[in-house]
Amino acid sequence: MKVSIIVPVYNVKKYLRKCLDSLVNQTLQDIEIIIVDDGSTDGSGDFVDSYAIYYPSLIKVIHKENGGLMSAWTTGVRASQGDYIGFIDSDDSASLDMYEKLYGYASDYDVDVVISNYLIDGKIKGSHPIAEGKYEGEALNKTIKEHIFPSFYTYGISMSRMPKLYRRNIIIDNLKYTACLSKTFEDRYIMPAAILSAQSIYYTSDAYYNWMMREGSNHSMYKTSLLDDIKRVYNVQHQVVQDKYPALEEKWEEAYMDFIRLYVFRNIIRVKDIQTKIKSAKVLLSDELTRTRLDKYGCRDKSKMFFVIMWAYRLKCPTLLALFSVIASKKG
Repeated sequence: MKVSIIVPVYNVKKYLRKCLDSLVNQTLQDIEIIIVDDGSTDGSGDFVDSYAIYYPSLIKVIHKENGGLMSAWTTGVRASQGDYIGFIDSDDSASLDMYEKLYGYASDYDVDVVISNYLIDGKIKGSHPIAEGKYEGEALNKTIKEHIFPSFYTYGISMSRMPKLYRRNIIIDNLKYTACLSKTFEDRYIMPAAILSAQSIYYTSDAYYNWMMREGSNHSMYKTSLLDDIKRVYNVQHQVVQDKYPALEEKWEEAYMDFIRLYVFRNIIRVKDIQTKIKSAKVLLSDELTRTRLDKYGCRDKSKMFFVIMWAYRLKCPTLLALFSVIASKKG
């Protein structure tokens, strides 16, 4: 078996046909499609069962109690048989030659991971301003591994499971870092470990994965527990760095600033109620880890957002950050 494609499913029935049609019609023949129904209540489970009946040699369906996205895809990984593993979210779709192309790079260049770009509304997106080709040894370290954490002055390698292809053991051997089965930042638990474990990586600037941004997805939801979720994944990433690449300690530290930016976008800017904005700003600016990182790294980012964050922090005025978010949300 060349490739196992893992599809976690939860209450996305209206998007499934496009996703599954893009997979059952892949030009790469030697594949398996493992669909993990994570306790859906909208008929998604029955829908994927109907596809499995029609494509019995291609599709395997696993039904389980709801445990969240990471619980679903790790279940699929453990059931996989392929030499390589790919992931697709059930509201997205793949070009029909995606896995033929990615597997071609993997086999031709004998690499552990293939990284490509993705499409949003038909436009290529990605954060990999590096040359196309195979990376190993010192070139892999300097060009990719040392850039898995974003900072103010270097790019960051995308932490999405998609759109990539992985030698199976690269994922299997690092599942220990997903033990908490978090329902937030699922990819950021496995991706640093996978990239740092790879001995060789091929990067192509082509895009084969169609990513659909939709309201109500995990990428756009306000969460009262968001800061705790951030610190949980941040600590796991620290363990990954200590285990696999201790020289990244400083970059891991500074990467918390990217989490601050994410928190402000999701829990302050995107929130409509002004009192909730102020409350979220108070939570952020009173947090000890956040304050420590702002003291050390806060002035390095020259963006308007961090200019306001730093003034709100210094003045102990979360309302200032909340008012900034009102203006930012109107412009956005």
